[in-house]
Amino acid sequence: MPAYLEFVMAFGRQDEPKDLRFSSFKKQISLASSARLPKISDLGRSGQQYQLCYNLKHIARDTKGDFSTIRQAAIHHQFDVVTGGTLWIVTAGRRSLQERYKDLTGKDAKTENKLFGNSLECLQSSLAAHVMFCSWSTENWRWYIKSLENNLEAATRLTIHGPRGQGLYHQKYQPGDLQTLQRQEDLVHEAIAALEANQRVIGSLHKFYASLKNNQDFPLRHEAAGCIDVFTDQVEDFLSDIDHLVQRAFTLLKITNGRKELVTQHFQSQSTENMEKMNRNMEKETILVRIVTIVTLIYLPATFVSY
Repeated sequence: MPAYLEFVMAFGRQDEPKDLRFSSFKKQISLASSARLPKISDLGRSGQQYQLCYNLKHIARDTKGDFSTIRQAAIHHQFDVVTGGTLWIVTAGRRSLQERYKDLTGKDAKTENKLFGNSLECLQSSLAAHVMFCSWSTENWRWYIKSLENNLEAATRLTIHGPRGQGLYHQKYQPGDLQTLQRQEDLVHEAIAALEANQRVIGSLHKFYASLKNNQDFPLRHEAAGCIDVFTDQVEDFLSDIDHLVQRAFTLLKITNGRKELVTQHFQSQSTENMEKMNRNMEKETILVRIVTIVTLIYLPATFVSY
């Protein structure tokens, strides 16, 4: 599909991932007699096929082993419904998905995931690959959100639980602390955007295969009904997991906003306290100046008389 170029453009040599907010699901169905492609028997092409393009986002470990890097994969799939001819093109920044596909179809894999004897078996194997990609996109997000929660707690612990002194916390906040909290809030927003993007794409994948089962031009609609039902049930589980993660991330976002407001209030209170301290010091200095002036007025004339 030419549309796959849109997905590939997000990759390339770069210091920071670009266009992570891009998310899409494209399809091209050539099953009806009026939409079929040319038949090329020598290449195993019947002309009846469908093509899919989509991208998914995954949270990966950084060089320190922490879950803090959002990566994406662009997936192109083409399936000939008559011959079972299957094409996969996967673009990703690492080889992890390639290794997973090898495990999916390797000697120790489930039998139904590596059968390609006929078109139905090929379809079942392709559905297993879709499940693998969906599973990859939902991994590690729980631990990533947990790490964001821990970071927020560490950055604002004394704001909630710290000791008080004259109505102010002894903890002194700096402008950099507000920048840290803003960065924390941005990371939560990015996580929510990535999760919701995955949710939309996986939902579109679910909708496509559910409708394919009812497509009168799909020759495998009866034989494949059972495996498609199993696939859609698995996808619904992924969607449910993502929904829970999104709700948890939104809760964290509300807590982050509340903590940031508290830190802002304490920072303003610290500024007020510093101003009051400066005023008290200025009052003391004024009194000292007055004392020096009075002493000078008293003793200076006597000094002239003595001279």
